[in-house]
Amino acid sequence: MKKFLKKILPDVVFISMKKIYRFFVKPNHASGVNYKSVTINEGIFDLLHFNKNEVKKILDKHGYSYHDSNLSWHYHIFAGWSDYRDRNNMKVKNILEIGTHDGTFTHFLSNLFNDSTVYTIDLPRDDQQFVNSYNRETSDKLTKFLKIREKNLNKKNVKFIELNSIHILSYFSDMKFDAIWIDGDHHDPQVTIDLVNCINLLNLDGIMCNDDVIQSKDHEKDAYVSNESFKTLQHLEKNKILKNQFIVKRTRNSESKIQKFISVSKINSFIG
Repeated sequence: MKKFLKKILPDVVFISMKKIYRFFVKPNHASGVNYKSVTINEGIFDLLHFNKNEVKKILDKHGYSYHDSNLSWHYHIFAGWSDYRDRNNMKVKNILEIGTHDGTFTHFLSNLFNDSTVYTIDLPRDDQQFVNSYNRETSDKLTKFLKIREKNLNKKNVKFIELNSIHILSYFSDMKFDAIWIDGDHHDPQVTIDLVNCINLLNLDGIMCNDDVIQSKDHEKDAYVSNESFKTLQHLEKNKILKNQFIVKRTRNSESKIQKFISVSKINSFIG
């Protein structure tokens, strides 16, 4: 029902209905929360000079709950970074997203940074890696997926490009980005290529985040995630190129045995 309403209703109506639902029905978003993970994440927010109270307000404004244990904390991160830039009078001109998926997070970014341009890239729709992943293998499923994505990307400040991210340096040869969200292929060699390329595309005072970072040595790889991005990030920090922090992705008690993190990285010379 939630997905159906989101599809047919204007953003402002859908968000208002979510707030009304939360107020009257009072679903317990905090049930099943692992507060140890919340404490770890909020400690990192302090290091990043993010204001958790402002993050709560921003998420609520856009129809999300800070304590929703199923919500990935990249929403919290970009909300906190948005407030940080505002407080310090730092404009956000360009944002890059690698891995559009259905455009849900792109849509959030476009609303959060409505005076900025969000560039989002994903594999061409006829690329077999694209077609054969994330339940898009039949023509009906693919068509349904593309319709949802098209609706989410229908924003004036969103520029969608069908592009293999291995080519981003040449495609964006004359551009820099204030923020980069990497959520593409999580396996080497591609994830390492994406990380290194994005360092070259990132403004010196910008922020770069990478999804689904696995730190465990016991879980090297499955179909969608691996610990290879973590090894690359460690190597880049060891060589004083990046400074990394790691946020627990979801704060639910029922999280799988494979704990996932989101990396928050800045170019090393600008870390205080």
